[in-house]
Amino acid sequence: MADIGAAEGAFEANVRHGIVSPAARLGQGIAQRGSFDGVVGNELPSAPRITWNVSGQYEDNLMGDWDWYGRVDWAHQGSRYTDFSNIAKTSPYDNVNIRVGARSPSLSVEVFVQNALDHDEFLQGALGVDLFTFIRGPNKNEVRVSAPIPRTYGIRLAYNF
Repeated sequence: MADIGAAEGAFEANVRHGIVSPAARLGQGIAQRGSFDGVVGNELPSAPRITWNVSGQYEDNLMGDWDWYGRVDWAHQGSRYTDFSNIAKTSPYDNVNIRVGARSPSLSVEVFVQNALDHDEFLQGALGVDLFTFIRGPNKNEVRVSAPIPRTYGIRLAYNF
């Protein structure tokens, strides 16, 4: 009996070169408040130029009906602007998650680490919203950011009935 190895891969690319902001068309047929002068041709907010993911997993028999596995997921997000003016932007960040475990038909045990590199970059940024009108102004003096995801680790147990 021969052992057969396998490899799987996928590649996807989305090219955004030459895409311009739709801000110039926002006023067509829609009541608009404020001005979007000076943003034509800017990058879209909250849309990083580069994002990619890489995952790898290995599985093998441990003993009897028990299998073991290891998996690593690495995701990258490039920097992104907070609004159409392209004045403020967040830093790029990487997130690496690691899992190692064993499973049988009725029981599984897994050790995991999320955000293994313990990166602490802000994940998203946006201009503040006026609390009286709930309208985003083109030039507020406030940028709100989402907190980074802390490194977490633990053990997962599951039982199948």
